[in-house]
Amino acid sequence: MSKSSFKTLILIPVTIGILSGLVSAAFVETIKYCTDLFLVHFVGYTQPYPAGEGMQNDTYVFFMKHSYILPISTCIGGLISGLIVYKFAPEAAGIGTDAAIKAYHSDDADLSLKASFVKFIASAITIGSGSTSGKEGPIALIGAGIGSFIAKIFNLDKKERAIAFAIGLGSGVSAIFRAPLAGAIIASEIFYTEDFEMEPLVPGIIASIVSFSVYGYFFNFGTVFGTNIPVFDKLNIADFGIYAIFGIICALVSMFLVYTFFEINDLFKKIEIKSYYKTAIGGFLVGLIGLLNPIIIGNGYGWIQLILNGRIDIVNIYMIASAIPLIVLSMSLTIGSGGSGGVFGPSLITGGLTGAVFYFGLIWLFPSAHISLQALVVIGMILVFGGATKAPLSTIVLVSEMTHGYELLVPTLISIVVVMVMGHNRGIFPSQIEKRRDRLREI
Repeated sequence: MSKSSFKTLILIPVTIGILSGLVSAAFVETIKYCTDLFLVHFVGYTQPYPAGEGMQNDTYVFFMKHSYILPISTCIGGLISGLIVYKFAPEAAGIGTDAAIKAYHSDDADLSLKASFVKFIASAITIGSGSTSGKEGPIALIGAGIGSFIAKIFNLDKKERAIAFAIGLGSGVSAIFRAPLAGAIIASEIFYTEDFEMEPLVPGIIASIVSFSVYGYFFNFGTVFGTNIPVFDKLNIADFGIYAIFGIICALVSMFLVYTFFEINDLFKKIEIKSYYKTAIGGFLVGLIGLLNPIIIGNGYGWIQLILNGRIDIVNIYMIASAIPLIVLSMSLTIGSGGSGGVFGPSLITGGLTGAVFYFGLIWLFPSAHISLQALVVIGMILVFGGATKAPLSTIVLVSEMTHGYELLVPTLISIVVVMVMGHNRGIFPSQIEKRRDRLREI
């Protein structure tokens, strides 16, 4: 291996992977600290967590001691995070992944460490205070900032800078999702609605594996959600129809999510006040919605885990069904107001809830139907996420890595084809472009 190949295929990806893994672990711990400060001590509410984050939900009981304080918590969180972003890095506002995509398509594919650090702090406060947001989007921006920083350290040329930027984004996502292959593919796919970057793929896989390994050292190497997916020995014609119909429903939900987000985002743009007042207003409204349904508080992964565990005694069908529009609304208020966070998590949760509602509806219509709640929840998460982000390939890989198997691959393929065919051209990331420019081939 030549010195140049060693640098681009080993040294830089490994360096980016190590830093992304360390920062991802620190980000998760900071979110936990903010959650303890705002929700546990201030509001008196302990949210459920997914199995991959170490909490056993078999004995979980919902309780909120000071429910009236929740809107105050989310309002204060929105105000603080909004002030931090406004004062230090306005480019860190809103969707983390979209900010990274926008920077990638700039001439230099450059993202400052300051913007990444501001995103780190502001997003931890936003999520920790109870507003509806995901941690995957912020870590995508943070990882991209790490890649950009390493590119400067090694004095890389234009082509290599773009590759380092992309693999930094993917390695951050791979750690949080605990899905190294999907993270690497996201780094090649997320920048376009109908295209794919090949050059970052191989170094991206290396960086993502390293990042996943570092992150797993501090936490664990298991999947985010603990669930037993039934083995599909065979699929009949009826099953194909069921998953095709499910794909149609998830496509409609993803379109509703995208439409609602942009409508609320546009509404806040018309309000002529300081940006941090907007994030405070958005946070307060989200807190009020949280009083109606606690699933929308924070990132909501623990509630999906309860559904996967069959804890219908805590999270019933009415709670699940109402949470779908409420999560879309509260996520749109959080991020659309300029709050710092991401849409990966809320779109996954919305899809999982859609899968649960579809399951209960199917069982009500056809009591003898042989269908799995767990399968529909996981596939629903992937479909709405894929439809909103316009990233079908990484979506297909993600379902296998999330479940540690290929049992759901065929049903997912059936449904995702329907989602992508039906889906609107506009995704949740406005900075995505349709086709790739040949920038990475320019020296």
